[in-house]
Amino acid sequence: MTPFVSTDYYERVTATLGEKTTLSFYRLFMIPGMGHGPSAGPSDVGEWLAVLQDWVEKGKAPDRLTARRAAIDSLGILPMTRPLRPYPQQAVYSGRGSTDDAAKFHCIRE
Repeated sequence: MTPFVSTDYYERVTATLGEKTTLSFYRLFMIPGMGHGPSAGPSDVGEWLAVLQDWVEKGKAPDRLTARRAAIDSLGILPMTRPLRPYPQQAVYSGRGSTDDAAKFHCIRE
């Protein structure tokens, strides 16, 4: 399934309820390059349950997450981290340093 189904739904919700209301209960984090099984992109986004629990129980909505890919030595795959921002924000490579390092990205809003 295309990821655009998710972004289309998010945009419809936002158009109906407004951005402020939508952000009070709904955040969409796109994970570029994520696949099913070993892939070129990151697939581990950490403790999702703890993030959701903090949002529901403490009112602390997630504004950023970090996706990780562990090294797979037998395949020559290096570790990777990528910053994730709630849609429609996105992380953009700064142009300097390793593209496998989340710290080398900055956030923009489309």
